[in-house]
Amino acid sequence: MQEQLSLPVTLPDDQTFDSFIAAGNEALLAHLHAPRQAGKSGACLTFIAGDAGSGKSHLLYAMCHQLSAAQQQVGYLDLQLLGQLQPAMLTGLEHYDLICIDNLHCLDGHQLWQEALFDLINRCIEVGRAHLVVTANSGPKSLPLQLADLQSRLSWGTTFSLSALQDDELQTMLIKRAQLRGMVMNQEVAHFILTRYTRHSHRLMDLLARLDQLSLQQQKS
Repeated sequence: MQEQLSLPVTLPDDQTFDSFIAAGNEALLAHLHAPRQAGKSGACLTFIAGDAGSGKSHLLYAMCHQLSAAQQQVGYLDLQLLGQLQPAMLTGLEHYDLICIDNLHCLDGHQLWQEALFDLINRCIEVGRAHLVVTANSGPKSLPLQLADLQSRLSWGTTFSLSALQDDELQTMLIKRAQLRGMVMNQEVAHFILTRYTRHSHRLMDLLARLDQLSLQQQKS
């Protein structure tokens, strides 16, 4: 588990708070930026709901980068990879400073995982150290979970609904992320991509990665 959760191996290095477009989500950003001292802040649960591609994973990566740089112990699990994970991986995480669990809606029908997460939240409350941040495509009361106690526990913390970016904000994000990769992209090109290719942020980032790779290949040839 320690190897799987270590940084920066498992996290995209370009998905930080600096590259996140905060439009409409300022209160959430302020909440995530709130200062926390390791071992002294008390347990905290933050639930982030939003559609696919809205930036939920980006925020988790950003928190992991920030706290890791501050020498705090962090862990990240993506439940979309549930088939490659085991509920036992949640054991001991209550002693971490930050625990990020992505795509909670994937627990539908997985009773053992739901029980393990319920137990983890209870241990976090008891130990009083970790900030547990979870994401899903809907709020805690709307999640397709079979364990009612877990649904109740997830409502214990602070819940935010992530606002989707508008077209001009997506364009700003695309240009900014291209710049972080050392690429030059003007507004006309960004507008063309958004209108002719996709507005889905994950696919936009995949496109930038492919363009970056193509540029590197051309430089070598």
